[in-house]
Amino acid sequence: MALMRSIRSSLRLAPLALLIPLAAARADDVLPPVPAQFLVQDGATASASIAVGADGTAHMAAVSYDDNVVYATCAAGCGEDGAWMRTALPVPGAIRVEIAVAARGAPRLLVVAEAADGLGGRDFLYGACDPGGFLAARRDCSRPGDWTLTRVAGSHESGMGDFFERLLPTHSFALDPAGNPRFVYPDSDYFSEPDHYGVFYMSCEGGCTDPAGWSETDLANHLEYRTEQFTRPALAVGPDGAAHMLAWVYGFEPDGTAIPNDLYYYGCQAGCADRANWRRVDLVNPGSGSYPSPTWDIAVDPQGRPRAAVFVAGAPEQADLADSLLYFWCDADCTTDRGWAGTVVLTDGFGEGPALALDRAGRPRIALLSPDALPVVAACDAGCVGDSPAWTSRFLEAEADIAADRPTALPFTCDGELWHGLMPDLAVAPDGRALVGYDVSVQARCLYQAFQEPEITYDFHEIWRGARVAELADE
Repeated sequence: MALMRSIRSSLRLAPLALLIPLAAARADDVLPPVPAQFLVQDGATASASIAVGADGTAHMAAVSYDDNVVYATCAAGCGEDGAWMRTALPVPGAIRVEIAVAARGAPRLLVVAEAADGLGGRDFLYGACDPGGFLAARRDCSRPGDWTLTRVAGSHESGMGDFFERLLPTHSFALDPAGNPRFVYPDSDYFSEPDHYGVFYMSCEGGCTDPAGWSETDLANHLEYRTEQFTRPALAVGPDGAAHMLAWVYGFEPDGTAIPNDLYYYGCQAGCADRANWRRVDLVNPGSGSYPSPTWDIAVDPQGRPRAAVFVAGAPEQADLADSLLYFWCDADCTTDRGWAGTVVLTDGFGEGPALALDRAGRPRIALLSPDALPVVAACDAGCVGDSPAWTSRFLEAEADIAADRPTALPFTCDGELWHGLMPDLAVAPDGRALVGYDVSVQARCLYQAFQEPEITYDFHEIWRGARVAELADE
């Protein structure tokens, strides 16, 4: 465990005309691990997602490898054994899940599962539970019967999206102030008639467990046989109901004029089911590569102003931003170049898979991965939207800490055991506690020798995977 200390430098952040300070990651001081545990100790789980209600209760979800979604709640001490109440919701073919909490602690889920049509696509299921009722009919979301899950959309994405869905985080699901759900997803479905190509903003204003209650808005530009391509759209909704989205876009203007293949911010103040109410601006070129991969998240502060965390991978347009974690903010004119500014938070490969959350004062906290795929939390407490931000960061736990919590036996032909963090998620409680959910993948090098072949070959395989949660007190 180590504290990351900041140093200063100057960089020009493309495409914004802005000089920004650089904070590099250094492992200087040993810190104890924070309380953490696997959500399910005796089974394999993945896609850890976490949220906190207004009363401070933590809500968590993950998919299990036996066709279930695990939903759990915790009132306090969420890194300690016995703190979570769990229930399993049957969802055949569940792949990933996102969770949000509406007023009065009502949890909401977006579950992505293998398509029931058997054609290799994905079904999007909306899950709702409303605590309340009386006596035998009382619902506390601890029983499968307390929940309603409904398929509300489907896709047959034929790009690389499905390849990364078990490796990179998705932040596509949000609720508006009234608890109405929204999510975004890309599709390139040629099975449908007409073809279903674009990126789709799904919204519901009531009766959301009925598919008829949902509306679909395509945010992509189309021209003849051309369609803009979107990668990993991330969505946030502000306290005023405005929608904010980040997506890596291979796009063009409505008249066909090419635009840079960059990360774009999309904003809509009201009437977001109407494509005409959305505007966009080029934020940054996010680099390229599959590991580490360009990744990002977006959040909205209590005043309705968007903030973004972006990990820039290899070979970006601005070379000195490679392998860096950036923090962006906008206070006004957010769909124009002049609206955004930013700083570099961490360098040297720290920052893949950022999950951004803001506390009640609007101060940012970012869960991320180190170059060795260990969970890290970065926090800023002062000057966060200026040229002298006070960022600090620390590891949550080391590989040995995680491995000691659940020793995993390797097949006898395997060695080289590795414990890697994946897909972090983050929520901040009203009292400032940071709750981090993340997957842990246990991998090993497994040796093979074919019959009558002298050469021994090897490959790395995932041996086990588990959703994990850690709780970090406000420091």
